[in-house]
Amino acid sequence: MWASAVVACAVVVSAGLLRRWPLLALALLVVIPVVASTMDAMRLGLGLLVLFYAAAGIEVCFIAATRSRRISLVAALMVLAVPAVFLGERLQMPVQLDVVVLLTTVIAWLAGHSVRQAALQAGLVFPSDGPPHEPRADSRENKLGAAVPLGAPCSS
Repeated sequence: MWASAVVACAVVVSAGLLRRWPLLALALLVVIPVVASTMDAMRLGLGLLVLFYAAAGIEVCFIAATRSRRISLVAALMVLAVPAVFLGERLQMPVQLDVVVLLTTVIAWLAGHSVRQAALQAGLVFPSDGPPHEPRADSRENKLGAAVPLGAPCSS
């Protein structure tokens, strides 16, 4: 009963952290099933595990779409390490869930990375580690993308 409340709280907190600290948000979401499996009092069912890994896949897709390749690969490897932890600690993981985690993580990373590549080609995203910046209302951008105050002279 209370396992569902823990799952809901973890997903909400992780979603709140995702935009500012994406790797911390993903780590929070990924570590809960491992900790829950080590506790005898809290056994997560297959439905809750699938919910966790679906949310982790969505977060990996978001991170791959908004962050650099290096950060997004770290995020994907964090999710892919969970089945290895289950096997290394000899914890019980439902049959074939490791294959589902592998496939969904790879597909989520590919989808997010292709969104980022399309945005880069369209010039919508700057190739940096952070999300794209939005210019302030009281400024305009010069040819290099730097914000220039509205009253400043324009150099063409």
